[in-house]
Amino acid sequence: MSEEPTLPLAVLARIFQLHYTNPNTKISKLALVCSAEYLRIFVKEAVLRSLDSKTRSGGNTSMLEKEDLEKIAAQGFSLGKSMANSQMILDFS
Repeated sequence: MSEEPTLPLAVLARIFQLHYTNPNTKISKLALVCSAEYLRIFVKEAVLRSLDSKTRSGGNTSMLEKEDLEKIAAQGFSLGKSMANSQMILDFS
């Protein structure tokens, strides 16, 4: 797994708990670690796609704005949609 910062496991566990329908549902530490890594990769990919899009359009790439990320989301880059028409690049370096 990466040495890059991830979402704290306690925060992630709380987010999951807010959406459990059964109060007896539990999540293992390994599942939390894997979920945090997945979210780290997802966010990194969204930022890289936004940066690439802004570069291609000739925009100032010294800072990404909320709108830059929204453009990527509008193209179908979300957890809830199929990635069938979109290539996701995972870089573990």
